[in-house]
Amino acid sequence: MNIENGLFFQQAGTPNPIAELHVLHLDGFNTFDVFPEKFTFDGEAVLTDVVWTVQNELVVTWTNRVQNHANTFRCELKFADSVAQCKLILDISEDHGWVDLMPLVSRTDPSRFLQILPLVQQDGRYYPQLILISSSGQEPLTQGLISVTGVLGWDQTKDVVYGGPGSNIISDRFSIDFHTYLVSKRHVIVVHIDARGSAYRSKEQEHSVYRNLGRYEIADQIAVVKYLTERFQFIDKTKVGIWGWSYGGFATAMVLATDTQNVFKCGVSVAPVTNFLYYGMLF
Repeated sequence: MNIENGLFFQQAGTPNPIAELHVLHLDGFNTFDVFPEKFTFDGEAVLTDVVWTVQNELVVTWTNRVQNHANTFRCELKFADSVAQCKLILDISEDHGWVDLMPLVSRTDPSRFLQILPLVQQDGRYYPQLILISSSGQEPLTQGLISVTGVLGWDQTKDVVYGGPGSNIISDRFSIDFHTYLVSKRHVIVVHIDARGSAYRSKEQEHSVYRNLGRYEIADQIAVVKYLTERFQFIDKTKVGIWGWSYGGFATAMVLATDTQNVFKCGVSVAPVTNFLYYGMLF
């Protein structure tokens, strides 16, 4: 945190607040720490997830500061001795991107968990798939050119998992929003573009913007709109705009700054990130 300047907010390059995990026993009110003896990564450890599986056990995940290496531990709570014994059950790292783990899903058997991890598929790329983690190893439960985004439930009586792939901005779902009004009442064409860096089309596609924000995804936005205006004569080239919020606001500003061909005539950049040095450390 940048406390010297009165900013109680973790910024890039500033010390990260230390998050500690404690267990409080309501019978006697004794407390003890839950912390592994060591990690498989160096530097600061960021506590990201805690799941209480059974009465005397926690599953806890820590990552390194840059979030490309994660350790998940199964911690047995020994209340009589006020100690926690943590065993590493999952060690995940990414060489060209970031680690994106969902909270582990468990059932009454604390030795079996569900997690979504990237696995290579028939096209040679990695897609998030549902994995069963147990003492005997890791067993893939899904496969194919899909991205599993979550687990809806785990039927403990039949040992059946309910899960499914998700979608991104472009989808077959029906919804009504302000864009619907513009299209139906204002003769406006609204285009959604899933550029490089978008999810659900392999980890390679998503991680293409790693440590290189504001380049490939911006070039894709400009290229697609340029193609559409040249392909379809009913599009008025003099009235092409773009808008976005937060990171979308940053993307809008970057499009306007790098659009040397003048494809876009205007843009609305709402709450953009203008300097990542002042943005949240975890991002």
